[in-house]
Formats: sequence, structure tokens, C-alpha cells
Amino acid sequence: MTDNSHRVSDRKPPSPRVMRMTNAILVLIIIAFVLTAINWLTVSGMNTLKWNDIPGSEHESLYCAEWGGYEGEHNLIYCPISEVFQQFQTTNDSYLDARTLRGSDGYARHIFDMTVTDIGNAFLATNGPNGGILFYAWHSNQYYNFTLFNITEDIYFTEIAWSLRSGGDLLYGGCASNPFGLAICDTSSHQVRILNTTHGLVHDFITYLKVRGNLLLIGTTRGFNLFDLESEEFVLSETKDDVNETVDVNSMEYYPLSRRLFVGTDDGLLVYEINNGRAELLRSRITEIDGLPHNRVNCLERDENMKRLYIGTYEGLSFINLDKEDSEIEVIIGEEEFDRIDIEAILIPDRVDYVYVAVSTRWSLPASIVRVPVVNAVVSNLTTIQLVLIVIGIVSSTITVTVLVILPEVRKTDNLPSFQEMIEMDESQILERKPFLRWNPRKKAIDKNLEYEVAEVIAAFMNTNQGIVLIGQDDSKNILGIENEYPHMPSKKKDRDAFEIRLTEIVNNKIGPDKFSLIKIEYEEVETHILCIITVEKSEEPVFVKLEGKVVFPIRQGSKTQLLDSESQHRYIQSNF
Repeated sequence: MTDNSHRVSDRKPPSPRVMRMTNAILVLIIIAFVLTAINWLTVSGMNTLKWNDIPGSEHESLYCAEWGGYEGEHNLIYCPISEVFQQFQTTNDSYLDARTLRGSDGYARHIFDMTVTDIGNAFLATNGPNGGILFYAWHSNQYYNFTLFNITEDIYFTEIAWSLRSGGDLLYGGCASNPFGLAICDTSSHQVRILNTTHGLVHDFITYLKVRGNLLLIGTTRGFNLFDLESEEFVLSETKDDVNETVDVNSMEYYPLSRRLFVGTDDGLLVYEINNGRAELLRSRITEIDGLPHNRVNCLERDENMKRLYIGTYEGLSFINLDKEDSEIEVIIGEEEFDRIDIEAILIPDRVDYVYVAVSTRWSLPASIVRVPVVNAVVSNLTTIQLVLIVIGIVSSTITVTVLVILPEVRKTDNLPSFQEMIEMDESQILERKPFLRWNPRKKAIDKNLEYEVAEVIAAFMNTNQGIVLIGQDDSKNILGIENEYPHMPSKKKDRDAFEIRLTEIVNNKIGPDKFSLIKIEYEEVETHILCIITVEKSEEPVFVKLEGKVVFPIRQGSKTQLLDSESQHRYIQSNF
């Protein structure tokens, strides 16, 4: 039934769209709060220096530090102090039991350098009486003398690399006593050969070794070499820069993507470009004038993920961008935090928001493994945890907004009555019965007013809430069926398909084809009769019905369909859409 005189109360509940947007905002606020709390708990404390003093390191020297344990785990740092072999666990910031290294004669074996294998074993370069190489077996936590034939002591620098030619690991060592030069030892046979200036080494006194890809970077007191590990030949030799006739090398690093070689000295940082076996100087003596904390460059380490070259100096840590040829120096730590402190090694962990540096001091203070925050306000510097949290936040926020704001209101068909309940219950806020779609048995003619009434009640449910229109049952709950209307359908067919085609035309012509997706048409057979069930969903926009010569706005009030006047219609739309 339709009542045109009803006036709607001014007091209306909030619009469903407003409610959904409000809920979405509240959910987003909760998500942001939770993610912020998790982020704070996981990364709190990472924005300050974390000093981990090495036990018993007062008055002692720390010369080297490397990642230990299995390659890629990055949770164990080997950091020997003089004759004491230390291991630092990054997972809980603690040191394992220290081991004092002494020869069979009781003399201390001072560790000057080391190289670590993929499975955590280490070759320790020692000097002093009866020095030489010690082999540390990680699994058994035992030490053994590693004999290099013809060499007994004073191996200052070591590196290890796989050799295709020999089919095993080769240990490279810098000899600091006769015979001087580069020692190459087969770790299986312990056979050693020495390469010196007669073979192409720029100088016999080696000050630095590092393996990068198939190259061995070799620094000496008078220049540097690149040694090809596959051909086992020197492929580059350089002894001078644009100022000095000789270059005393402290550290080196190579970046193959740009073919740039970085050389650290006591007088600053040099940058070369490697082309066809020649080193072309690109930047001469990057020093304190250019922003370095100090001229003496002790160590260099590249970070592939961050595209940075970290520079460890006396009293500071800085970096330059590897992808920018003229990158400026960015200081992370300066003299204020690292007063009279040397950075001896830089260790890059899996995370990108901090690095570890091994430091020693000229005073009686202990050496330390220091966790240094290196985060800048750029996305590429975010920690893995932060990136994961951001992704979670974006995904959850998108889902929330999509479900609560963008998508139509979630269908609530579970709240609708079953078919058996429909045919037995009275008309209500969610149920309207129509005995016929267009045939009027009293007039024995097609009645367009019946079609208008069906369109009105469908639109009313769309404007108010979900509902059901049941065609083929009268107000007294008598089952009439829709099959008696088949002969009166306008199409050539006179069956259920023709009935549905006409129902579709009514919705499209009187309400609009864009609203047809809000209804679902189903059929049920009862007592040899067929009933049509139209399930209607709530619309996100006001729905109007086109009648002859006018447009009306219907809503559902209780068991009735109400047509609102213009003033009530305006207030209703403001409150509900």
C-alpha cells in the first residue's frame, strides 16, 4: 500500500555512508596506532649508539673483526684482541668465552688479521716468536697450527678464495718478513708459492688484502695491485696519485658496476676508475676539507643494498653514494662521539638501519663493538621490519576502506527470512507481497498501476534497507502463483522467461539499469504454483521512480511504502546518503 501524505520526522539516524566512513577512519586509526606501537617496540633503541665493550681489552689492540659462523647469518662477530680470541653475539649483545692463544713455548700469539670461511672456520694471522697461521674450527671450538711450508711467522694479512685451477681454497697472505711478498697457499696440500716485485707486485711489503669477486685487492706501502684469482696474474699495478709518487695503502674497496676502486690512505680517500688494466684517478684526496671526519682512512666497506661506501677513519664514520660519481661525504659519527677512537673494521648486517664497527682507543679505554644507526629519512633506508609493517598497514588500510567505504554495503541476506518463513509471515519492514506483476483479474486486463507499485516498493527498499518483494501471493497469504500471468506478457514467449524479461524492463525503465545489480530474482514452487522472490539490497545513492509524468522518491516505513514530498525528501537524503 502507498500513503502519499506521510511526513518523515526531522530526526534521522546517520547516513550509512557516513557510518561506514566513520568506521573506516576509526579502524585506520587503530591500525596506525598498533603498527606504530609494534614498530616502536621492535626498533626502539636502534637510533642511539650501542657500545659493547670487549672484556679485558684495556691497554690492548684490536686490529680486525669479521662476521663468523655460517655465511649469511650475521649473528656472530669474531673480534680478537692481541692474543685473546673473542666472539660477539649480535642477537643478545654478549661475548662468548674468550680463548688465549699461546705457542708451544708459552709465548703469546698476537692476532693481527684473519679471514673467515663460509662455514665459520677462521685462519688467524699471528706474529711474534713462533708466529704464523692458526686455524680455528668453529664447530669444535678448537685451534690448530696451520703450517705454511717455508714460512713460519709474521703473516700480517690474510684472505681466502676458491680456486678453479687448484679445485680448492687458496689462502693468500701478506708476508712481513723474509720471504716478503704475497704468499699463496693451497689449504689442502699446504704448499706455498711467493709472488713479489719480480712477478709484478708493486712492493713486497703488503699492507692490505681483500677479495672482491674474482679479484684480490692488494695494498702495499708504495701502491696497489689487482690480482685475477682465475688466471692468477696481476692485472693492474699503480704506485702513485696526482700528488705523491707513492701511495701508502691502508684499505681498499671495489665497486664493479661503475668499475671504481676506492683506496684509503693516511692522507685521505682516492677514487680510481679501472679500464683495460689501467687506473684512472677520478677524485684526488678526499679529506677533511671535503667532509671526512679525519684524513686517515682505516677501513672501507661497501653496502650493496644501500648503495653506499662506508668510510671508517680516525674519530669518525661516514659514507658516499656508490651510484653518484661526485657524491658528497655524509658524516654519521664525528669527533664528538668518537673522540680519539679508531674504527678498525665495518660490518654490514642484514638489516639496513645500522652497522657494526669495531673500534680501539689510544687511551686505556676498552675496545668495543659498536652498533651505529645509519638511518636517513628515505624509504630505501627503512629497516626490514619497518617495510613489512608499512606493507601490512597499506594492505589492511586498503581492505578496510574498500569494504567499508568503496564497496556497497555488505549483503546481509543471512538476516532475511527463509522462504518458508516468508510465505507465512505478515508484511513488514522487509517484506512486501504482490499478487500480480501486471494482470488485474478484477478488470481482466493489464494494469500498469500494478507495475508501478512493484517498482515503487523495490525502490523503497533500495532507499531504506534491504527487503523482499514476493510476487504470486496475496495479502491473505493465498498462493496464486505467477504462471497465470504468462499469457499476458508482451514478448512472443509466454513462460517464466517472458515474466522475468518484463520484470527486468520494469526495473530498468522505471528505476534505472544502473540499479538492477541491487536485486536478485529467484523462483520457488509451492502447491504446484511458482512464486517470484525479488531480494533487494540497500543503495548507496538516492533512488527515484519514474511514473507517468512525474518522478517520486519512495521509502519503506513499517509495512508500507511512503512517497515523500520535496521537503521531507531533501531532509531524508541529507540524513541517509
